Amino acid sequence: MKDENVIPSEDERKRVAVEESFGCPAPASKDPSTALRVTGNFLINVPMSKKGEKSHMKMMNGLWAKLMASLFVLTLLAGLVTAGCASTPTPAPVTTPGAPAAVAPGVPTWQQEWESAVAEAKKEGSVVVWTAAGSDARAEMGKAFRDKTGIATEWVAGRTEETFFKIQRERQAGIFSVDAYYGSPYSPVRLFMPAGIVAPLPPLLLPEVRDPKVWYGGEFPFVDREKKHIFAGALYPNQNILVNSDLVKPGEINSYQDLLNPRWKGKMAMNDPATGVGGGWFHAVLYAKTLDLDFMRGLTKQEPVLSRDLRLTAEWVARGKYLVLVPPQPTAAAEFFDIGAPISYVMPKEGTYLTSIMGTVAQFDRAPHPKATQVFVNWFLSKEGQKLVSKLGLIESARVDLDVDIPPYLKRQPGVKYYVGAESEEALAETYPKNLELARQMFAHLVK
Repeated sequence: MKDENVIPSEDERKRVAVEESFGCPAPASKDPSTALRVTGNFLINVPMSKKGEKSHMKMMNGLWAKLMASLFVLTLLAGLVTAGCASTPTPAPVTTPGAPAAVAPGVPTWQQEWESAVAEAKKEGSVVVWTAAGSDARAEMGKAFRDKTGIATEWVAGRTEETFFKIQRERQAGIFSVDAYYGSPYSPVRLFMPAGIVAPLPPLLLPEVRDPKVWYGGEFPFVDREKKHIFAGALYPNQNILVNSDLVKPGEINSYQDLLNPRWKGKMAMNDPATGVGGGWFHAVLYAKTLDLDFMRGLTKQEPVLSRDLRLTAEWVARGKYLVLVPPQPTAAAEFFDIGAPISYVMPKEGTYLTSIMGTVAQFDRAPHPKATQVFVNWFLSKEGQKLVSKLGLIESARVDLDVDIPPYLKRQPGVKYYVGAESEEALAETYPKNLELARQMFAHLVK
């Protein structure tokens, strides 16, 4: 057993100090006249004669003083440990100033990009979106977006032409106040793109958005030629014939051609085919060659009553004042469906076109809040965003992986012929204006 009362010799104390500093043992001396000598990294015992012990100890005192002063530096240097010592510790990683932060283990790159975009967007404060959606829809969508991301939405609303010219005047004065647009494809194609104020959409970050397989047709439903500016988030079947189900028997109308039956003369209403919803229908059926100008001339002979009041025309049919409406507007008709009015849609055997009205999104160039815009676009096209857009607008998303809570007649159905392309940039920029002019010439005398 070690005697704790024995005072160690000076040599022993020095030997212990070296051991503690180097982290490895020095051989113990059995001979009191044996001194410790440091040779390289090794500690060895050297026998001494009595005669030289005194001078040697004087020399060792100086050596130990120098050695102890150097111990702190020596312990920081790699390679000083000797054979038989513990293994060398792994050096700490060196971080280069300005280098990108290391990817957190197990966190996907897209998630880090998304979280970074949201963080930057919050610093911008809000996103400014121009839309034709109603005040209730704007409020609900703004709340949902803020709850999800923590980012506020400021809305710009108003008549399309008036709002467009106001924004243009601001831009000419160096004021860039609007980030994005959500609504019909007609405005971006016919107003924004010719003015050169549409920017490519920001990168799609969310995997559920950037996978083309989740979109109708297995590809991104862009409207523009370059397929990077205007995204059709919605593609829903346009219901083109509404009837009073008490006064029109099932099977009486199965085709557009049945509308030319003399039975319906003076008993039809139309939303003006030279503008708005009616103009979209007139253009689409001609563009897809579903109908032709001969049919349209025959339709004018049926003396339909034309109006630009979308709700009024639906009410006429619901009340039985007129038996048929071509084409109805979905949200206007929905009001009367909801109260149980005797109305129903008829899908003609010619099929119908898919529209993206109130489901299109685009970004303005020089957006004042670019990161907030990127987050908004990604959220708008996500499952959550598209479910809300569908609910508020009574439209079906272009996504094929959603079960949207809207009436079946507003959803794409198996076995029905659908056609797309009538709302492409080429169609809307070149063909649409010509078709509207044709409609004005043919139906102007019937407008009430």
